[in-house]
Amino acid sequence: MPKTIIDFLYDEFLELRKFLDDSKEISLRSIVDNTFKKTLAISAASYFEDELRKILLKYFNETSNNNNLVVSFIKNKAITRQYHTFFDWKSKNANKFLALFGEGFKDSASNDIKADESIEKAVQDFIDLGNTRNELAHLNFADIELNKTAEEVYDQFKRALLFLQYFQNKLNAYNEGEQRH
Repeated sequence: MPKTIIDFLYDEFLELRKFLDDSKEISLRSIVDNTFKKTLAISAASYFEDELRKILLKYFNETSNNNNLVVSFIKNKAITRQYHTFFDWKSKNANKFLALFGEGFKDSASNDIKADESIEKAVQDFIDLGNTRNELAHLNFADIELNKTAEEVYDQFKRALLFLQYFQNKLNAYNEGEQRH
C-alpha cells in the first residue's frame, strides 16, 4: 500500500524526536510527544473521514452511472457534514454505519468482521480513533490526557486502514452480487 499523508507525518515526527534526543532536549521531547500523539489521532481520524467520503462518492457515482443529479443529492444531503452521524463512536463496532446500507448488508458485513480477527480489530481501532478525535476536538485539547503513545496511535491507524479496504471491497462485491439476483 502506498504511503499516506499520515505515514509522512509520523516519519517527520520520528525525525524531530531523534533530533531532540540527540540534542538532549528531554523537556522539549516530552512536549512534542504529548502534542504530537494528539495531533496524530486527530489527523488519522480526519484522514479516515476524507477517505470514506471518497469511497462513498465513487461508489454512488459508479452505481448511478455517473448521474450527476443523484450524486449531487447524495453528496449534499447524505455525506457532507454528516460523517459524525454515521457511527456510534462509543461502541466497539461499525454496526450503525453498516446498517445504513440495509440489514442484509449489515448482517453480511458483521458476519465477515466476526469471522476475521484482523478486520474486527481494524474496526475497533477505526472507531476508537474516531472517538478519540471527537474527545480531543470537543473537550479541552490542550488539557486532555491521551493515554496512548504516538506509536500506539500510529499502530491503530495502520490497523484501521484495513477497515476502509474491507468496506470498499465489500460494498463493491455486495453490489455485484445484488445485481446478479
